Amino acid sequence: MGRREDFARTMRHEKPENLIIDFGGNPLSSMEGESENKLLEFLGLGKKQGGDLPFGKTRRLDERLLKYFDIDTRSVGEIFTPQDSHFQKISETEYIDEWGIRRRFTGLYWESVNTPLKGATLEELNAYRFPDPDSIDERQIAAHAARAKELYETTDYVICAEHPVYGIFELGCWMCGFEDFLYRMALDEEWIHRFFERVLEYQKKVIQRYYTAVGPYIHYTSSGDDFATQNAPFVSPDMFRELVKPYFKERIAYTKRFTKAKYLHHSCGSVYRLIDDLVDCGVEILNPIQPKAADMQPRGLKAAYGEKIVFHGGIDTQELLPFASESQIEETVHDHRDPEPGRRLYLCRGAQHPAGREPAQPDRDAERGAQVPQGVKGVCDICKMHGLGGWRMAEQAFPAAGGKAEWNSCISASTWEERNARWWQGTRTERFCGASRSLRAKTHIRTNFCPVFMRR
Repeated sequence: MGRREDFARTMRHEKPENLIIDFGGNPLSSMEGESENKLLEFLGLGKKQGGDLPFGKTRRLDERLLKYFDIDTRSVGEIFTPQDSHFQKISETEYIDEWGIRRRFTGLYWESVNTPLKGATLEELNAYRFPDPDSIDERQIAAHAARAKELYETTDYVICAEHPVYGIFELGCWMCGFEDFLYRMALDEEWIHRFFERVLEYQKKVIQRYYTAVGPYIHYTSSGDDFATQNAPFVSPDMFRELVKPYFKERIAYTKRFTKAKYLHHSCGSVYRLIDDLVDCGVEILNPIQPKAADMQPRGLKAAYGEKIVFHGGIDTQELLPFASESQIEETVHDHRDPEPGRRLYLCRGAQHPAGREPAQPDRDAERGAQVPQGVKGVCDICKMHGLGGWRMAEQAFPAAGGKAEWNSCISASTWEERNARWWQGTRTERFCGASRSLRAKTHIRTNFCPVFMRR
């Protein structure tokens, strides 16, 4: 049985033969900033060429990393920039995107610095120039389709088509500003409906061209639209159902006209009160599951929705991985075991968290950096301990006492060089965890990267 059958069995709620590991297989499980180059340098592979990408673009992880860690997933696609649009490069650190949003690079992210539709009337909205989907370069779509076809026919990787468009809600918040857009959702439904209609029209034209080309060669696809804050959805469930859901549901239904791929949706925050609606919209995998957000603790989610949807996430990166003790991480990982066979869950870090909330402190970060990968090891150990299947990662990385002794040997090494030499001789799990541990402690940069463990 290969990777793809394991993926299919997981999605069918059946027991797979091996654990699927996703690292950079979709735009929501990748690395940001300098973390990838730091990892490449540490492994002796040299830096990756290329500067910072515009907002919304995700650079493919270096194939050497993916092969080194024997990752099961690969991605194709991008968010497209039509040629007939507002796009204009201003400098190396500032540009205007296709929607007319001015974005400035601040060292880690591209921040929006204007709101082109703030205060716009209905007439001004109708007159505002949206990007022309027909002006997307056909050669870009063809290149992604060619890569997807090659991966589909010559490898056994699980292939994801990255989402080609932004979400309707987040786009409205960016173009109007959050305060203005949320005010309109409460008091100006006519304007909101017209905005969503125009965005959906754009989305569907891009979707048809994109998924017609890549659809036959992919196993899952994604979308991103943050519907919630740390404590609750941005709007009430009733308002979501009335204003947002019809357009989101139509986007997914239209996508599925052109592909049989499973559908992953990303929304940060506490979306607990919206999960039934997301399932009804056609979402089959939910990312990222931030356990520090209200009502988003994995055990409760599994109990309530484990038969309805796959959860992609669950290991906290806001507090646990950067700041917790080794015993706290171990306890959390043990708490994430699957006591009821037949449930579906991804175990991974909860959300993108490429840097800590405080300036790097070498002494503290060296100590913390040695703890994070222990959580990754714990997931694998627990899978084996509780008989959850013939997991490739658990079986190969920690066979009986031998694997554990080798891991402990790496931890007890007296120097980083000695640890590195031992990790290079280990299995893919030991190399991944070891690289994360040593990279963070040696460079004093909190990368918090973690592979995604897929569970049925």
